[in-house]
Formats: sequence, C-alpha cells, structure tokens
Amino acid sequence: MAILSRRQFIKLGMIGVGSLMVGFRITNKVYAAASNIIKSLSDYMKERLQGIYKRDASMEIRCSQDNPMIKYAYKKFFITPMSPVSEDVLHTSYIDRSCVVKKLESEGIFSREQFNNIPIKYPCE
Repeated sequence: MAILSRRQFIKLGMIGVGSLMVGFRITNKVYAAASNIIKSLSDYMKERLQGIYKRDASMEIRCSQDNPMIKYAYKKFFITPMSPVSEDVLHTSYIDRSCVVKKLESEGIFSREQFNNIPIKYPCE
C-alpha cells in the first residue's frame, strides 16, 4: 500500500469531490430532461383525452345499443343478445397456437420476433 503525502491526499480528495459534483450535475440534467419528457407526454395524453371526450360529446349516437344499424341487425338476424346466432357471429374464441411457435423455434425456422410477420398454417387446431 502506497503512503500518500498530505498534498497527494488533498489532491485526490479534490479530484473525487469534483467528479462527484460533475456526476450530480449530469444526473440533475438527465433528471430534468426526463421530467420534461414525462411532463410533455402527460400533457399530450390529457389533451388527447379532452379531444376524445369533446368528439364523443358531439356525436349523435353515443351508445352502441342506440345505433340504428345494431338495432336492425338484432331485429333481422340475431333476435336477442346472447342468442346462438349472435354468439357465433359476434363473439370470438381463443385457440392456443403456442405448439406451432415451439415447433418452428425448435426447427430453427424463425424466432419469436419474426412470428407476427410470417403467415402460418396451424396444424394443432
């Protein structure tokens, strides 16, 4: 272990303090920039919501059950909500296709990032 003289110790201490001060200054600048970005994003989101609510308030038909096209569809085809016909036409179902992904990844055909871009026939249905 090297022994430091008083002058070297003070010099080393000043370098350390200076480094900390620069680090704090950079940290404060980064924090200020990040808070400005968050503030502007927050302001954008508030303005967007106000615009959506304003547009919604100006619409003649604000509820889907009041839409004449929906009323006609139920009168003509679906009869009642939750009827077998309306269930088949309007409601979706989930099919687990993870076996296809695992199979193609194991064969080295593609990775998960490419999964959404390639049309696939699903053999596990």
